[in-house]
Amino acid sequence: YGGAKRWPAEKFAEAARLILANHPGTAVILGGPSEIIAAQNVAKDIYSHKVINLAGQTSLGQAISVLSQCHLTLANDSGLMHLSGALDVPVVAIFGPTNPLTTAPLSRRRALLRRPVDCAPCLGRECLKPTKYCFEGLTPFMVAEAAEKLLAPVQTSRGAIFWTPTQDDNWPTQPLPPNMQLVMAVSDLESLGLLDSSFPPGTLLIPRPLLETRDHIGFLKNHDLNPAASFWMGDIPRSLEGASRFGGRTILIMTSRAQDSLGDWFKLDFTPDLAAPDPQRAIEWISSLMI
Repeated sequence: YGGAKRWPAEKFAEAARLILANHPGTAVILGGPSEIIAAQNVAKDIYSHKVINLAGQTSLGQAISVLSQCHLTLANDSGLMHLSGALDVPVVAIFGPTNPLTTAPLSRRRALLRRPVDCAPCLGRECLKPTKYCFEGLTPFMVAEAAEKLLAPVQTSRGAIFWTPTQDDNWPTQPLPPNMQLVMAVSDLESLGLLDSSFPPGTLLIPRPLLETRDHIGFLKNHDLNPAASFWMGDIPRSLEGASRFGGRTILIMTSRAQDSLGDWFKLDFTPDLAAPDPQRAIEWISSLMI
């Protein structure tokens, strides 16, 4: 598509070194003919680790075969990123000028990394700025940290779905995954006139959102909930910000309100793990992670 989407080669190499230091193995570099020089620069900087550079040497089918054998993919917003998602290979996807809410990989196991800047997403093929501001704050350490979470075993202990519903939501018919507790705030339901709704069995209703309670950690301990195995679901930033404090994954429900405020989302320092059209699809995704 263009050079604007390319995270610098030296950062790819440093991230690979950090990942391989904790997970010894082989780094395999894939790319097209136009990326041979960039791939060579990455390969020479991954010193003291085994590297196989296949850039420009594979057909698309061969690249797919190689990806299917990988434990992790580190990629720009690209076709190989999407192929990794389709193959269910954990993928750390680095976004600069493009929009992760519209072109993120359809993967169960992914990390989307971006930094909020005024000029992104510009969708430009080449950056016209003196420097690529959208990549400036994305460090190899951040990438390695995201990779570490994806490479760790999937947590199966008791988690929660912290859901801030909206009037645009339709209640999902699919049952919640085992060991998953649905938590909703009475104040949110009351403001939307949803207190009389039929909630799934076992729903935990609390007076106010978790972030507004004084003893957050005590609440989680009292109800035997593991925040790292939890999910935060809603259509406004307040619904999802608990993940940055406690851990867990985030799901942006693409209601009309969320779609009208996409510009505000890009001013935030995080990207939701999933943009789902409705709660039903969100619950299906959560269930797929429990398999």
